[in-house]
Amino acid sequence: MGGSCAFEGKRLVIAVDDFHKSVKNPEHTYRLDILSDKGIEQSHEILCTEPAYFALDTEDRAFYRAEIFDATTGLRIAIGNPIWKD
Repeated sequence: MGGSCAFEGKRLVIAVDDFHKSVKNPEHTYRLDILSDKGIEQSHEILCTEPAYFALDTEDRAFYRAEIFDATTGLRIAIGNPIWKD
């Protein structure tokens, strides 16, 4: 599952949009975590009502992936497939 690429000298861009109606609540707080095999690389508060875009310079990691949490309820609502290092 997930793709693979060479990370060195690259930028990873993540877009978050179009929350499913079963988890979309404009009164809740949401968080995007960008993870690698080293742990959380970045964490951002996001809204479920508008698109969000983030970029990071990649380093020597085995993989990167994204997770979205409903911080109000403490539930993880989305898990992205990993992007593995070639």
